[in-house]
Amino acid sequence: NNGAASSMVVYPVNSLGWNVPDSVGGVINFDALAAGTIASRDADESYVFSTAGVQLGTNQFIAGKYTTRGIKIVELNATNAGVTRKARLMLPIGDPETGTSAAITDTRSSKGVVLKSVKGKLAAVKTSFITVKTSIEVAAGLTLEQLSPIDVGVSNLFTTITLDKKGKVLSNSNSGQFKSIRLKLPKLDKATGKTAAGATMLFTMTIQESSGVKLSAAGLDTEGIVPLATSKGQVLDRSLQFAAVVAGMSYVGQLKVAYTPDGDFGTISGRATAKP
Repeated sequence: NNGAASSMVVYPVNSLGWNVPDSVGGVINFDALAAGTIASRDADESYVFSTAGVQLGTNQFIAGKYTTRGIKIVELNATNAGVTRKARLMLPIGDPETGTSAAITDTRSSKGVVLKSVKGKLAAVKTSFITVKTSIEVAAGLTLEQLSPIDVGVSNLFTTITLDKKGKVLSNSNSGQFKSIRLKLPKLDKATGKTAAGATMLFTMTIQESSGVKLSAAGLDTEGIVPLATSKGQVLDRSLQFAAVVAGMSYVGQLKVAYTPDGDFGTISGRATAKP
């Protein structure tokens, strides 16, 4: 069992989703959820799981094996009577998920994420953006050099960054969508010069559309962030997926937000949450 396991994602608009019950020896299990529960699959509904355009399987219950660290996007398409529903899962792959041992002992009390704040404006024509501030707990005993590189993602959009010793971002593999990334490094133990137990790292990220691809189509649509003319002005509960890999350790969580459709598209807001 690991950070990528015990993840459940359900698309709120069409109820399609899946569960990741466990991972053993680098093999990760995926269970399709036709309507929020595994047992509710329609006999005439067919499934296709894929990642990066490569088909993983067509059964309701499949398994995938990953050999390299990073964030993977797994897509599920369910078709019945010519109608296809889609869901996406953002999967962090750390050392345990590849079947190898982590170089550092995992002392974390939480493998989740704490939401500090989120705000966003989605527009039909103008550039859409989301600014997210989150924190994660890092393992004790890490040097600042071991914190880099970092894989981090929100709502099926992700990047890989490298840092200098002061936390300045030196490189950003997806600068087209991750327009701004700032980090506050964890505190170090004065005696050892390494991360102390319970130390946290703070991310502040602004994500916006690029190359003419709207944020919704790029990843937020399967989080239920889509134009909803019939719900104009209503505050709808939504969850944005969060994933990260730091020092070979994976993090996964749901950022609880409020989505309010409007006459153009909608806005996203959220308040700080407690430690998971």
